[in-house]
Amino acid sequence: MFRNRAIKPALHRLNKQRGVAIVTALLLAALAITLVMSLFGQQNVQVRSIENQRYQLQKQWVMRGAIDWARLILREDAKLNRVDYLGEPWAAPLEDTRLDQYVDNGGDSEEESSATLSGYITDAQSRLNLTNLAPSDKIDQPTLLAFEKLLSAQGLDPALATSVAEMVASTKPQTTKFNPDDGSVASAGVPPKFLSLTQVDDLLAVP
Repeated sequence: MFRNRAIKPALHRLNKQRGVAIVTALLLAALAITLVMSLFGQQNVQVRSIENQRYQLQKQWVMRGAIDWARLILREDAKLNRVDYLGEPWAAPLEDTRLDQYVDNGGDSEEESSATLSGYITDAQSRLNLTNLAPSDKIDQPTLLAFEKLLSAQGLDPALATSVAEMVASTKPQTTKFNPDDGSVASAGVPPKFLSLTQVDDLLAVP
């Protein structure tokens, strides 16, 4: 009788200890899994960072190669010493050219690379500089006529050239006028009416 009474509390304490041990083991396992996942996450971030640095370095080398290609084309064109026209090699655009497998898209070495290089050279002197429409607060007539012809060739209203020229002239400070008779100076220090044109969207302000 006394033996049974002594065994029951002992079994109860043993079961309670086993329950605590199981809970402790589960907590340790969860903690270990959390630490391992955190380490894997940090390692993944470091791997991505290294890949991004490698791609950035590859991009810089590709851009340097493109600049060297343009320099070579222009250097050879300068040796010919003739008038530039669109039939010369510099005017031929470089179509999509597949790069070496070293510049890949992050895939396996057996996969086909999707990195390509393309570009073209534009003669900046062939463009019409709108600021030349009015070097000062006066409109330059030869440049205005050239702009009118350009607008006509594009199917636009040639009258827009005058509006743009007036807009450009208004961005220049008014010149001073000296009167030799009385020595007076007129329109001195008059600020411009509008800010200078810096981008294409500024033309939206032209009537």
